Amino acid sequence: MAPSRLLLAGLQEALLVALLAGCCAPLYAAGTPNLMVPAYFSSSLCSRKGLSGPWATMAQGGSNVLAIINPNSGPDRTGVDMTQLCMPHLRAAGVRSIGYVSTNYGDRDVKDIMRDIDTYQKQFGSHFVGIFLDEGTSWWDTSAAQLKVYRTAVAYVRRKYGTSSVVVINSGTRFPPQFLELAVRTHSRSSELQLVSLLAVYHQYETLVKFGLVA
Repeated sequence: MAPSRLLLAGLQEALLVALLAGCCAPLYAAGTPNLMVPAYFSSSLCSRKGLSGPWATMAQGGSNVLAIINPNSGPDRTGVDMTQLCMPHLRAAGVRSIGYVSTNYGDRDVKDIMRDIDTYQKQFGSHFVGIFLDEGTSWWDTSAAQLKVYRTAVAYVRRKYGTSSVVVINSGTRFPPQFLELAVRTHSRSSELQLVSLLAVYHQYETLVKFGLVA
């Protein structure tokens, strides 16, 4: 029998409590968030008065948290998404937020990706500090055309959100070495480009060595 949504929500909140309590080592350098949270929570838990449920739990992490906001597998273009009510409370707590955008493994039209970014900026404004590019292409089957999609998307985020923007590319598997080159080329002291490959992080070592990022 599949677990109920209520049970899943309870487990998700319990995990947040454990992580925010400091059970895990920081993932990033001092001064940056050390916990990236996929905040795919029900917007019904947001109101002008405050947050409840996992939203409230996440907010307790304050500046330690980078929240991935995903209203509807991307932005909700109806313009009535209640998630917007969460943002002032998260920002007041010190949480930084980025918007979820699908890239369909590099095969999505970059104009559609840019349109999602524009929608987020229109709906959430300065409450977002950047973009989470999901469904990143992998090490094994990346074409020049797909890489161009990511180069264009990252440049567009920088243009829209400025030099202090955060860009995260999530391949979910072994990412192509060109992503590291992209990170090096676009990184500055006031910006971040993070490559997330949680399922195969240990397989990145030889690529890191190749680009001189580790000894």
